[in-house]
Amino acid sequence: MPFDLSLRKTTILLLKLIFPILVLTASVLMTLVLIEDEKPVIAEIAKQPELLKLSTYDIVAKQQHFTIKTQGIVHPKFETTLTAQVSGLVTKTANDLKVGDRFEKGDFLFQIDARDYELSLATAKANVAGAQQKLIKEQAESKLAKLEWEKYGKGSPSPLTLRIPQLNEAKANLGAAKSEQKKALLALSRTTIVAPYAGAIREKLAAVGQYVSAGTNVAKFFSDRLLEVRLPVTRRQLDSLSLIEKNIQSKTITIRDPQRKDNQHWTGQVIGMEKEVQKQTNQYMLIANVTAKANSALNPLLSGTFIFAEIKSEIISNMYRVPASTLYMRDSVLVVDHNDFVRQLKINIHHKDTGQVYFTADIKLPTKVLTQPPEIFVEGMKIRTNSNGAVGKLDSIKSLAINNSNLENSSNQVVLINE
Repeated sequence: MPFDLSLRKTTILLLKLIFPILVLTASVLMTLVLIEDEKPVIAEIAKQPELLKLSTYDIVAKQQHFTIKTQGIVHPKFETTLTAQVSGLVTKTANDLKVGDRFEKGDFLFQIDARDYELSLATAKANVAGAQQKLIKEQAESKLAKLEWEKYGKGSPSPLTLRIPQLNEAKANLGAAKSEQKKALLALSRTTIVAPYAGAIREKLAAVGQYVSAGTNVAKFFSDRLLEVRLPVTRRQLDSLSLIEKNIQSKTITIRDPQRKDNQHWTGQVIGMEKEVQKQTNQYMLIANVTAKANSALNPLLSGTFIFAEIKSEIISNMYRVPASTLYMRDSVLVVDHNDFVRQLKINIHHKDTGQVYFTADIKLPTKVLTQPPEIFVEGMKIRTNSNGAVGKLDSIKSLAINNSNLENSSNQVVLINE
């Protein structure tokens, strides 16, 4: 029992001595940990990743004009329904008159029985001869009456005494007879129907042996070489053409048939513009004349053909061309200066063509623009260029680390402060 009591006292004494030491040690360790947390932590950073290669496009020359591309359907400039002006039996037509046959202006097409009109002309000629004979007789009697009055009469003679009314009547009758003769001659000429202009038959409506009255349609005719096409353009394209009354007919167009494999083309002339905007498309409609080549009978430009047309714009100063991929925010390009800094430049777009954009802007040649703007752009960002283009690199945390005075001897480390 005395031994156990002594052991217990010894244990209690040791605990009283060790516990303060343990507490003190734990406190020191916690203090060290807290102090360690406040020290700068040196972290290795990975090498700066390179951005995607951004190629540049060199603008080295100005563009004077661009080509406006549009399309339309070719129509005849003239379309006519031929109508009989006199009545009668169709006695003759042009040889093998059928749909598609071509005729020059004045060529014979239809003949209507002319015998009745020939008889009317003969009667009219006889009436003219009779009226001429009566006029000559009245002229002689009027002259004789004047001589008799001068020989026997006194004072002033009356018109009736000198047979002036009878003379005027004879003159009027002669004029009427001549008019009837012209009318009969005109009716006779109308028995022959000819081509009103160079063109082709679209539809045949009368044949030999058919009786036609005045006003009966006998054929439909159209101009096959003098053609017309309506070309839709936008407001911006119309402004680039500068179409005014003085120069509207100076615009030449080039027409091609997309269905043909050859390189054959036709030229035309803008002659005007429709005076209303198309309601469905909000576009303007130009009108152009096209003359088909006379020697292309085996391969002509036909009415109803869908065509592509090209029109050159007016000369525009300070205009440039770049790939469409260079556009940034739809109305800008990213310009690279001689120090490899990138800035945004607003441009005025005049025309967009297949993969190309034509614009005006105040720039100095030569000028570099980014062919493909980056996903993230910062005004004044720094890039690196080489012979293959530009490799974009933003000023990153590495450049910030180099400028940090606390890391003079460590170019590959950066200080991160725990807050």
